[in-house]
Amino acid sequence: MTHPVRGTARCTVPWVRLGLLAITLAGSGCREKPDPVVTDFSESFDREELGSDWRDSGGHYGIVNGELAARNVRHHPLWLRKKLMPDVSLEFDVRTTSPDGDIRVVLFGDGKSANPDSPGCLSSGYELVFGGGKNKRSELCRGGEKGAGHQRVRTDWPVFPGMVYHFYITRRGGLLSWYIGGHDMMAWEDPNPLTGPGHEAFGFDGGDSEVFFDNLVIAPYHP
Repeated sequence: MTHPVRGTARCTVPWVRLGLLAITLAGSGCREKPDPVVTDFSESFDREELGSDWRDSGGHYGIVNGELAARNVRHHPLWLRKKLMPDVSLEFDVRTTSPDGDIRVVLFGDGKSANPDSPGCLSSGYELVFGGGKNKRSELCRGGEKGAGHQRVRTDWPVFPGMVYHFYITRRGGLLSWYIGGHDMMAWEDPNPLTGPGHEAFGFDGGDSEVFFDNLVIAPYHP
């Protein structure tokens, strides 16, 4: 059984020969080390613990048989502790054991927030939902905003329990494109793309279902 990864930083200082250095550190406080920008990153979850690359916002994720397990995480993303490039490609495999679907990821979020009280699209970035609403609709939406100008929806592609889906997602400029198994899922050209501080993180997510993620690859986008 793995344990959740917490994002709390701690400052530790040797007890020997501190002198004025200790006074300086005490006045400065503890600051968490900033997340690096990701260039090329891959993750196969072939170990027992999540490790320092991940920040759990309260979903209590774990690794089971070489896959990332999200069980009833209720909109508490597992954030990657690396900043996304503005133009990026991501791909991974995912499956669910539940007929309710509800496979979710967040792109260009703030890297720390959770939204446990909202079943809708109120994330800090772009939320991609496959089989939401008890497997009745899929969405690509800009978090915190509603309406046709900030959301794409389709209802003709349900999630089948046990089936492994390959997601491929890209962003170039304002164009966010989502493919599943090589087929167009949906795309959206955002006239005001989410970028900069508060909009640089990627996170795995889910609702009340049991979802398994694997084989994540992140790279600069090349057309």
